Amino acid sequence: MALTARDIMNTDVVTARDGMTVHQLAIVLETNQVSGVPVLDEADGLVGVVSASDIILTDEAFEGGPVLDSDYHSQLSDKGTEELSGYDAEGQQDTLVRDIMSTSVVTAEVDAPISQLAEIMYTRHIHRVIILEQQQLAGIVSTMDILRAVMEGEVA
Repeated sequence: MALTARDIMNTDVVTARDGMTVHQLAIVLETNQVSGVPVLDEADGLVGVVSASDIILTDEAFEGGPVLDSDYHSQLSDKGTEELSGYDAEGQQDTLVRDIMSTSVVTAEVDAPISQLAEIMYTRHIHRVIILEQQQLAGIVSTMDILRAVMEGEVA
């Protein structure tokens, strides 16, 4: 039987709220040692995804505006929380997560096979897929989750 997202997903998902400030988001990412999180609205609906790269790319060097579709952004897409080391988000206390998040959220259902998740990540050049069950956030699968399953011999 083929492994599915349900078998390898992390169900203890760190999330951000769309009304949080970028400064608050930086604290959440650093505290939880994650590089990106799904973004929820007040009704717990999935409205976006945001990463450490998004924070950095809204810095003054980019005149405060997001640069989400640049080649530079794709190269930074998931280098990890070390991107935030020494980064001072204090200057972004008024910028909200909803202003920098991507609303193009890549999702899959809990019964999606691992091969499908790997194909999505490879073709979309992303490092995490948000997993839904009945249109609700159920978990997240990262490239590391798939690699772990391969290393443990669970995937041929």
